[in-house]
Amino acid sequence: MDEGYRIWSVEHQAWWGPNNKGYVSAWGSAGLYSDSESKEICIAANYKVLEEFRVPQNIKASLAFMKKVTAVLDSEHALGPNEIKMAMVIAKANEDTLPNRRRHEPKE
Repeated sequence: MDEGYRIWSVEHQAWWGPNNKGYVSAWGSAGLYSDSESKEICIAANYKVLEEFRVPQNIKASLAFMKKVTAVLDSEHALGPNEIKMAMVIAKANEDTLPNRRRHEPKE
């Protein structure tokens, strides 16, 4: 398996369980998905709005942190410096899975 990812559900505010089965609140109980599988899941889920995003397995994100990230997506809550660094790593892992990616690309 290539680099593993856990998948965060914005809608359910929980991690995807193993083998695409249900949702779990504990990071350690979340399913671990390959790069290609996690991208496919997020692309399909993020057709119109951000519903799911990938978190690299080396980022141990607490439930409280993930809920805070979800709140930031919905409003203007502030993140601290260390949280911003972690969020940037997560964002980089999701750059190809976000909805409406084309509208942010320069026009030729």
